[in-house]
Amino acid sequence: MAEEDNSQQKGRSLYYQRFSKDSLPAGGAAYGAPAYGAPYGGAYGAPYGAGYGAPGGGDEGNGGTMSVGRILRVCSSHWMTIFVFLVLGLLCAFIVFQLLPQKFESVAYYEMTVQGRSLVGEEGDIYSGSDNSLESVFNTRYTQFQTTEVQDRVIERYRSKNPDKGISTATLRDILANESEMKLLPRSRLVTVTVVASDPKLAADLANAYVEVCEEFMSEQNKLLADNAVVFLTTTLAEEERRLAEIEEDLLEERKSQRIESLTRERELVQSRLSALDSQSIDLERQIAIAKDLINGLAIVKETPDRFTVIPEEYRSGEIVSAYERWQTALNERKTLLIRLTEKHPDVILKDREVQVFREQFVEVAQRAYDTGITQLKFLESQRQPIVEEAAKVRAEIIKLDGDILAAQMRVQQLERQREIGIGKTLELRERQRVASLKADENAAAIRSVRDALPAEKPASPNPYIIFTAGVLIGLLLDHMEDKL
Repeated sequence: MAEEDNSQQKGRSLYYQRFSKDSLPAGGAAYGAPAYGAPYGGAYGAPYGAGYGAPGGGDEGNGGTMSVGRILRVCSSHWMTIFVFLVLGLLCAFIVFQLLPQKFESVAYYEMTVQGRSLVGEEGDIYSGSDNSLESVFNTRYTQFQTTEVQDRVIERYRSKNPDKGISTATLRDILANESEMKLLPRSRLVTVTVVASDPKLAADLANAYVEVCEEFMSEQNKLLADNAVVFLTTTLAEEERRLAEIEEDLLEERKSQRIESLTRERELVQSRLSALDSQSIDLERQIAIAKDLINGLAIVKETPDRFTVIPEEYRSGEIVSAYERWQTALNERKTLLIRLTEKHPDVILKDREVQVFREQFVEVAQRAYDTGITQLKFLESQRQPIVEEAAKVRAEIIKLDGDILAAQMRVQQLERQREIGIGKTLELRERQRVASLKADENAAAIRSVRDALPAEKPASPNPYIIFTAGVLIGLLLDHMEDKL
């Protein structure tokens, strides 16, 4: 063991002699040799042979945590390298900052107001004062403001105010198409028009020209809507006046024809006919009822003559009453004879024959009266049937006349109501036409410039804070990559 230790020490001494200070390159050290006073072959002051960025021992070992002290020690050990890469990063950032084109941003403000329709009522109520409606109107108008027509007008407005500027139309159109923005501020009626250009005055002039053209375009749209409203109202008014004239003509014809009066008179005549027929029918019904009562009584009497009293007194004829009285007189005389004589007495027997004869005469008279009553009843019924049928026809005619009268009255009333409605609509349309001819329609958004755009004093891009911060970060990243490599 002692011999092995001695041999190792001799080998180590020979190794260090080969890499002595005189034999090493300038500023260098042998591999594994201690540098900057780092013990045990450590580099850059890292103890126990730890390299740059490698944990040595204690709290900086493999299981240690990042601490402020450790960061400060690393920075103090590599301040030169860090400084060099920071300078390189800042230099690159400066070059990039100088190479990037400068863009200036100008913002103009205008106010958009929205009102409901006042000229065309039925087509109105598209817009209201709510935020959602304002946003929908803005989105609609924004699409119109982005059209080529509006952009060309903005370019023309810009050239009219800046005739000495030699900027090409393609450049201006590219700025308006790609470097301009229109935005509705939340919870307000203000709209911002932002234009970004390489020249601050160009950006401000384009933004102001954009607002002016939008205001002019909106005014033209409102005027167009007003003209359309006038045309619509004029056409509608003419149509309504034509309808009103037709209604008045129909109403006049109805009144001239006196149809209701003629139908009423005709109904009165038909009603008088019906009254006469009803009177005849009632009289016949009364006679038929009398005949039926008489027939019923005579039918009983001819079977049982003693029940003569069943015939009402007012229905008894003179002949049947006379026959009945003779029969009753003979009966009374027979009863008187029976008081003095017996039934076998010749006078009584003679009186019996007389009573029998008068009874047969009475039955014959009742039979003739019954037959006459039957014949008379049939005759009365035959007379009543045509009257009933005629009365039914007359009643149907009266019902038809009542329907015609009611229809004529309803027709006149309908024409009068239509006339009143037509007069009201005509007056309303005339008033709306007068209003439409005096002012622009208020059913669209109106634009009013609030604040003009001013030339920007500082460029909006490139941002030096972002570029130089990125340069510092890139320098530190390169330094870290150099250490790893």
